[in-house]
Amino acid sequence: LPGFYTEWENQDPTGCANDVAKEIIKLKQENIQGIIIDLRNNGGGAMNEALALAGTFVDAGPLCILSERDKKLTTLRDLSLGTVYDGPLVLMVNGFSASASEIMAASLQDYHRALIVGSPTFGKATGQTIIPLDTLPSSMESGEKNNEDNGFVKITVSKFYRLNGISYQRKGVTPDVLLPSYFDGSSYQESSQPYALPSDSVNRKARYTPLPELPVKSLAEKSKVRLDADERFKKITSTLDSLKSAMTHLKAIPLNIELFRKKEAGIFDALQILEKEIVKPSTAFNVANVKFDRLLINLSDYKKEVNDLLLKNLQNDIYIEETYRIINDLINYKQP
Repeated sequence: LPGFYTEWENQDPTGCANDVAKEIIKLKQENIQGIIIDLRNNGGGAMNEALALAGTFVDAGPLCILSERDKKLTTLRDLSLGTVYDGPLVLMVNGFSASASEIMAASLQDYHRALIVGSPTFGKATGQTIIPLDTLPSSMESGEKNNEDNGFVKITVSKFYRLNGISYQRKGVTPDVLLPSYFDGSSYQESSQPYALPSDSVNRKARYTPLPELPVKSLAEKSKVRLDADERFKKITSTLDSLKSAMTHLKAIPLNIELFRKKEAGIFDALQILEKEIVKPSTAFNVANVKFDRLLINLSDYKKEVNDLLLKNLQNDIYIEETYRIINDLINYKQP
């Protein structure tokens, strides 16, 4: 899911939550045993869609706490009762999963409804509005427009908290099962922004009934054993260390052209090694469309071309491969 989109222009908008629900119904017709939702690199979007999508997997109850200036704390919830899917569920996240992605990941983690897999998220637990700096009304008689050259300003108007009243601002949501990141996003996360608000908490806890705890410790241990033995992930970790070292003094640009080229070549070589290690076809699973979609895709050469590329990218993603193994562990887990 690349973003939490919605149809802002419609009176009764529908967006990603409705679309995902439709896809789940198609999947359930093929007797699926588990679902992986990929929120990596999902920078957020419509908050109401995040709440609605989380509510797709939670029967009823609060999802997060909203704080606005000079207003009482508000408990946000999905107003639709019932679930579309109540089976094993895993969310994939990384350092670029932000805002609405974090609302969904945090709420489902609090409910023990989904296993969160990947690296810590971006750490944005605030909401903004955009205001034009030229606030004079347009002249209806002259037909003049507001002076957009004055620009706009983005103002933080709200803050979000987990169900226990603690914010994930600057800290992000910590996954239940950690996977080594192929990119050091710390310099791009909320905590690195010069005017990022500090993390805080509110004196309020939402009343909710979490599901039984997931076997997080057992699943994390099994995953670590696999990662420690996987030469691809070991290569990613060592290459990332080399890349961090090469970029440590990146702000100090060598004035000697040969030194500059050598520095850039080292970074480029490290990135190429990363890409070579990450993009490899998996032998653990096979990617395919559901039957309903196959019929539609074959009606259009363009759709087929785009779909073939999507399937190839999924098949070649070693992070999805490890997440697939994790959800299988979850499905087959037996209480000791």
